[in-house]
Amino acid sequence: MNTIIFRAKRVLLLLSVALFPAAIVQAQNELENANVFSVGLHARDVVYDTKRDVLYASISSSAGFPNGNSIAVISPDDLEVIEYIPIGSEPNRLALLPDDDLLWVGVDGAAGIRWLRLSDYSVGPIFPTSGYLGAAGVAQSIAIDPANSNRVVVSCNAIGSSATGNLRVFDLAGEISSNFYVYGPTSIAFVSPMMMSGSHDYSSGIEFYRFSFDGNRLVEEDQRRNVFFAQSIKVSGDRVYSSWGQVADPNTLSLLGNFQLGPHTRGAFEVSRLSGLAYFLINQQIRVYDTETFLLRDSLTLDEPFVTDGRSGMVAAGSDRLAFVDKRGHVGVISEVPFIPNPSPKMTIECTEGDDIVWYNSNIRSLVVNGQSIPLPPEVVKLTIDGLGGNDKITIRGLNNHPDFVVMSESQTSVQNPMGFVHALNFEDVQFLGIDSTDEVVINDTPGNDRIVAFPGSCHLIGESVYLRASAPTIWVNGSTGMDTAGYYGQFDTVRVAANLETNVLRITEGPNFLQIRGFDGSVSFGGQANNDTAVLIDSKLNDVAAMRPDYTRFFNTNCDHRVRNFESVTLNATNGGNDRVTLYRPSGASLFQNATQATVSGPGFRNSARNFKRVNVIDD
Repeated sequence: MNTIIFRAKRVLLLLSVALFPAAIVQAQNELENANVFSVGLHARDVVYDTKRDVLYASISSSAGFPNGNSIAVISPDDLEVIEYIPIGSEPNRLALLPDDDLLWVGVDGAAGIRWLRLSDYSVGPIFPTSGYLGAAGVAQSIAIDPANSNRVVVSCNAIGSSATGNLRVFDLAGEISSNFYVYGPTSIAFVSPMMMSGSHDYSSGIEFYRFSFDGNRLVEEDQRRNVFFAQSIKVSGDRVYSSWGQVADPNTLSLLGNFQLGPHTRGAFEVSRLSGLAYFLINQQIRVYDTETFLLRDSLTLDEPFVTDGRSGMVAAGSDRLAFVDKRGHVGVISEVPFIPNPSPKMTIECTEGDDIVWYNSNIRSLVVNGQSIPLPPEVVKLTIDGLGGNDKITIRGLNNHPDFVVMSESQTSVQNPMGFVHALNFEDVQFLGIDSTDEVVINDTPGNDRIVAFPGSCHLIGESVYLRASAPTIWVNGSTGMDTAGYYGQFDTVRVAANLETNVLRITEGPNFLQIRGFDGSVSFGGQANNDTAVLIDSKLNDVAAMRPDYTRFFNTNCDHRVRNFESVTLNATNGGNDRVTLYRPSGASLFQNATQATVSGPGFRNSARNFKRVNVIDD
C-alpha cells in the first residue's frame, strides 16, 4: 500500500516524498470492460463451486416439469444449464464452502433443509426447520461451520407467523442442537469457527448480534440495536458487511464505515477480501466501492434493470466474474470485473509529544497543525493524523452538500465522505462539525463513567480522559460499561421522546434532528420551547416504578432510569410484565380519568397517562 509519512515537526524535509498517481476520488474505470448477461430460469438463489467452476441455482416449481424443484448446474461462461438435479419442493436458500463437496439446500415446500453431495449427487433426508413452538418453518439464512462443512446453523422463519430468527444447528444426521432464539437474527454468517454474526431487520429497528459457537451450541455474547441496517450480512476478512452499505466490527459490534448507497437503498452485493472491493447490484446499476476508504470507485448503468433487494444473491464466480440472481428468477453473470485494484494513496501526519491543536477542513482539504499549514496532495484519499503524546485537540469540518459518516471513540475517530477518509488517533479532545443535512455520527462510549450532554443536532460525550463533540442531524450513541448518564435539552422545535426500559434505548426527535442513546444507566430529557412536546416510555419485564407530576416524570428499574421534564404529554406503557407501579400527582383543578387499564391526569399545559400498571396510586397534590 502506498503510504506517505509526514511528521509535523519536520515540514520541509519530508514533503519531497514521492506520491503514486492514483486519483481514487474520481471513477477508476473498474467496470470499463464489464459485460452483463442473464437468463430466466425461475431461480431463487445461486452459489459458485470453485472446485468445478460451475454455478448451482435453486429452481422453483414455477419452472414446470421436468426442471422445476431442482438444482440447476450452470456454466458461468455462457449460462448454459448442464443438468438439473431433483431436490424437493420449492428449493430456495443455498450454502457452499469453497472447494467443498457438500451443498446445503433450504427446501421451503417441505419446510426443511437437506444436503446434496456434489461428487455423486446423492441427497440427504429433509430435516424440519421448525419455527416458534415447533411450527413449520423455512430456512431464511444458512451458515456453514468453516471448520466442518457437515455442520450448519440455520435461521428459521415460522410459516404464517411473525416469529422469525429461530436458530437451529444440523449435521448430516439431523438436528444436533436447538438454540431457542425467537426473533433472533434473520441473516447469519460465521466470522470464524468459534464466532458467528447475525442481524435482524425489525420494523422498529435493527439488532446486530455476536454469538460464540462450540460446534454444537450457540451462545449470544452481545447485541446492539440500530447499529446495523441489514436484510442480509456477509463476512469478509475481519469485517461484517450489510446489504444497506454499513460495515461493522464483529467483535465490538460498532460501525466502522458506510458505503453511501442512498436512502433506503440496498441490493445484491459481494465483497472481495483480497482486492478490497465491494460490488453492489442495485436494480439498473452496478457500483464498486473501496472497502478501505468506503468511497465509490466506479459505477455502470445497465441496459436492462434487475430486480434486486437486500436478500438477492450475489457471489464471486472466479477471478473476474460475479454471479447473481434477481427476484424475477433471472440468473446473471457480470464478467470482466477486476479483483485486484490499484492501491489507495495514504498520508500519515504525526504530531508532537506535547499538546497539539489540529484543524482539518474537508471542503478545501486544508490541514493546520499547531498553526502551521500542511499541503495535502490531491491524490491522497486516506489521511491519518496521530496526536501521539500530550493533551491533543482536533477539529474536523464536514463537507458542504455531501454526506459525512463519522465514528467516534475514545482512541480514534474516523470521518468518511466523497473527498476521502480521515482517521484521527490519540486525541483527547475531538470535535466534528457536521455541515450537510444527511450527516451521521456514531459515538461509542468509553469503558469508564461517561456523561452525555446533547442539544438538537449536537452531542457531547464527556469521559474520564476524553471529550468527544459532534454536530449532525443524526447521532447514535452506544453505551458500554460504567455509570453512564445522559441529558438532552430541547430548544425551539417540538420534542418527541421514546424510551424503552427493556432495551435501555432512548430516542429523541426534534425538528430534523434524531438522537439515539443506548445502554446508559440514567437519562434526563428536557422539553423545548415549542408546544406539544411528547414522551412515550415503555416498561421492561422487571418490576418498574414510576412517578408523574405535571412537569416531571420518572420511570426506572434496577438497570436504567429515564426522566422527562417540561413535556406537555407523557404516556407510560406497562405491557411487558412485572409488578409495575406508578404514582400520579394531581394538582388542584386537574381532571382525573381512570379505568381498569388506564389512569390519566390532565390540566392546563399537561397530560399524564399511565397504562396497564398493576398498581396505580393517585395523590392530590
